[in-house]
Amino acid sequence: MSISANSVNAQDALDVEAGAGARSALVRAHLARWAEWAGAGRGSAPEVVRAAPVADVGRVLLV
Repeated sequence: MSISANSVNAQDALDVEAGAGARSALVRAHLARWAEWAGAGRGSAPEVVRAAPVADVGRVLLV
C-alpha cells in the first residue's frame, strides 16, 4: 500500500519532532484499517478491497 503524507510533510517544520509522530499515527491508522479488513471487518471494506485476495498483514514490511 502507499500512503500520502504530503500534508504532514508540508507542515513538519512547525513540529518539534519534524512530523515523525504524525507520520507514525498515519501509518498505524492505515495498517489497523487493513488488519480489520483482512479479518472480521471485511464486509466494511470498499468493493475493490473485498474483490482482492485477503491481505496477509503478517507479511507486511514497513520501509
